[in-house]
Amino acid sequence: MTESPPGAGPTSADAGHLTRMRLTIGGMTCAACQSHVQRALERTSGVAHAAVSLMTSSAVVDFDPAKTDLAAITTRVTKAGYEASLPASDDAIDAQKAEEQRQGAEYRTLRWKTITALAGASAVMVVSMREMGASLAGMTMSGAMSGGMSPSLSWALGAATLVIMVVCGGDFYVRAAKAARAGTSDMNTLVAIGTVAAFGYSVFAVVAPHVFHRSGVTPSVYFETAAFIVAFVLLGHLLEARAKQRTPLA
Repeated sequence: MTESPPGAGPTSADAGHLTRMRLTIGGMTCAACQSHVQRALERTSGVAHAAVSLMTSSAVVDFDPAKTDLAAITTRVTKAGYEASLPASDDAIDAQKAEEQRQGAEYRTLRWKTITALAGASAVMVVSMREMGASLAGMTMSGAMSGGMSPSLSWALGAATLVIMVVCGGDFYVRAAKAARAGTSDMNTLVAIGTVAAFGYSVFAVVAPHVFHRSGVTPSVYFETAAFIVAFVLLGHLLEARAKQRTPLA
């Protein structure tokens, strides 16, 4: 069997009358994602073999055109919570340039999201720690409502954290929802659960501090935790995107 050039669409192969095509896969962010796409392709009727690469965001698929086609294969990947498409051009050089441009755009987007998230999370942490330190010197009755912070300040920190979660980390929740609909889970699921839990608990601590006071516990807020989870995971994706730019397309 002879493999098609990197930018080519479906091509015929001699062995077993199979056709080989290279797909661009979108939405993969971890090894679990790669495994999910691999499993989805291999379970597609008519697909003889599939090789998925997380680093190049692509998959090479050998299939029997008498049993399946491009539409069926891409639909199966979509149902798994990811995107699949043919390269933008049939010309190998043009396809490689298009992929490099896509990776460059992805890197630039991740860079500003990471910088914004890190700066915002740091600001939330500094304000939180400063207020908590001041409360140790002399906590007021109003400050005792939410870990030594006044309710207005707690709401301000919550709003800032929500902006970080939605603007910078929105893709995590979209991908986690797609994975849930497909009956799977991945790193995005963990990020979504962790950040929503920290944010939700903090909001509850601000809204209903009396619930904690009944047990003699001073409620604390963890908005900075949710913000830093988003920031650090984005930083990891940024480093990965830079590594992808340095990985030649096979």
